[in-house]
Amino acid sequence: MASYGAENRLTVVQPDPTTIIADGAPAPYDAESQRGGDRNGSPLENAPGAGMSLTAIEPGHIATLESLSGVAGVRPVRDVDVEYVSAVDGARFGIPMASAGVSAQPQVAAGSSPDQASSRFEITVPELYADDLGYAAPQEAVGGNLTLGVSDASGELHEVSAVIVGVTQPPFTMLDESLAPNAALESELIELARLGLPPGTPEIVTLVTVDADPSLDAAGIAALQARIDAQGFHADTLADQLGAIRSIVDGILLVLNAFAAVALVAAGFGIVNTLLMSVQERTREIGLLKALGLGSARVFALFTVEALVIGLLGGALGMLAGTTLGGIANPLLADGALTGLHGLTLFTIEPVGLATTLVIVLGIALLAGTVPALRAARKDPVDALRTE
Repeated sequence: MASYGAENRLTVVQPDPTTIIADGAPAPYDAESQRGGDRNGSPLENAPGAGMSLTAIEPGHIATLESLSGVAGVRPVRDVDVEYVSAVDGARFGIPMASAGVSAQPQVAAGSSPDQASSRFEITVPELYADDLGYAAPQEAVGGNLTLGVSDASGELHEVSAVIVGVTQPPFTMLDESLAPNAALESELIELARLGLPPGTPEIVTLVTVDADPSLDAAGIAALQARIDAQGFHADTLADQLGAIRSIVDGILLVLNAFAAVALVAAGFGIVNTLLMSVQERTREIGLLKALGLGSARVFALFTVEALVIGLLGGALGMLAGTTLGGIANPLLADGALTGLHGLTLFTIEPVGLATTLVIVLGIALLAGTVPALRAARKDPVDALRTE
């Protein structure tokens, strides 16, 4: 999930003071601070970004964020309302558009993400709609042109042509169902949408993304988050935004690890039982070996090595079976029951994890073999030879 967006990018909003709940009680109503238009009382129903309930983030607020230590850049998330899009055959469709400043970016199935520094108008389209736009395969859409229609404040339609540079994967979130422009195309669309507005009408921005300095570690990003909050804003990292999903995944992993722990304990008892029966059945053999001069330490080592071999073979066979079944199950589930969750991998193979598991299995096998090995080492050779 970390690949879904940049871990050093924060989403920042300014909480509305009229709706903040303090000490468990809602804030009292204040007619002067309620927003029905801009702060001068001018209605902004047609302005891009209108209708959002959060408090507006003004240029001065952005400057404040840019001045904070550890901030590499600040980008406003601008509201882009496109009337329609059309491609190959001229058919028009209504597809939502995401802002170029969003903190998370959808994964690309073909082509590349828009170049935010380019002056060329670039855009990605969802694979979900590629066929409707006239492209039989995602690769065919890359390099094609997409026409976007946008209406200004007076209702007049304007068209802008953009180059399709990529096709995004099937949706995991609503963001993956949206068109994704670069900054140049977004600015052009917003300028067209603002035509007809009174001079000086501000653009309403309620959300910005803050890029943290790449040198900051997790603690540094947390400190930056605290500095942003101290300025009266509210900042969320990608981990905060995906917190609910991570909690569910972590809960599932905890349950699976619990089952694995139970299986390891059961395997340990199995080794103990197997070696105890082996000692019982080989009593005369142990007595003969000791009568021929084999010491108790060598007998102990003999059964300890046997326990380690059982653990090694069991662990290796289990890993081989798990790796094979996981490799078979991943494509079957991806193309079957989980076909809507593109890129989701249920079974991952990590060499370090496999090596760690094998060491744990050998440790359990060593502990499990201690009791049978001690019993074998303590046997009296005379009594062992008399055993029928």
